[in-house]
Amino acid sequence: MSDVFGRRAGDDRLEAEISAALAARVHRRARFGLWVGGIALAGALVLAVLAVVVLTDAGSSPLGFSLSLAALAAAASAGAIAQAARARRRRLLASSAPEGGIVIGLSSAGVHLAHLPLLEWSVVTAVCVADRMTRHGRDVTVGLAVTDVGRTRARVIDARLTHVVRPFPRARRRRREGDQPGFLTVALADLLDDATIDQAIERLELEAGGREIPFSRAADERALAEVLRQR
Repeated sequence: MSDVFGRRAGDDRLEAEISAALAARVHRRARFGLWVGGIALAGALVLAVLAVVVLTDAGSSPLGFSLSLAALAAAASAGAIAQAARARRRRLLASSAPEGGIVIGLSSAGVHLAHLPLLEWSVVTAVCVADRMTRHGRDVTVGLAVTDVGRTRARVIDARLTHVVRPFPRARRRRREGDQPGFLTVALADLLDDATIDQAIERLELEAGGREIPFSRAADERALAEVLRQR
């Protein structure tokens, strides 16, 4: 890792790392979760089809109508839950490498990530942190706005993960993707302990403030992209 991340003795850099054993466990669970989510989505589709069949064959009866509505509601709920779970697990897979190492590093040069060794401060236009408590525990996501989606994607080590750098929602379409500003996110909660997360957020705010890069907090991850886009 040292040759990729260019660590030098004496660097005043914070490196929040995950062990190889924990990273492998996270990746196994996340991939299993994606598989289960796919089954849930397939089940939601089956329920929706059954609802249509019941509504067509027995829609005139109160029982048939009630059954079809229940099936449609169950399908919609299952689909929404499965999709949200799949999105969260994809973020976990994108936030760390299976062999462990840096989840997020911060130095005077920029932000260091598992699949993007160095994102210079000069291309970061805003920083936002979504930190909230859920019934499953703490959920923390760091969002970084970048000046150029295309160029940032080109620097991601694993070509399969270029999708982690996204244009802003509802951004005006342009001929060249590289002309678009965008953002990327890093999920921290399932990869690092609370003390390390707090240390990383404090350092992130300090580094951003020293460079007059807007630093904000969002209520949740859904609001994060909008906060970054407005900066």
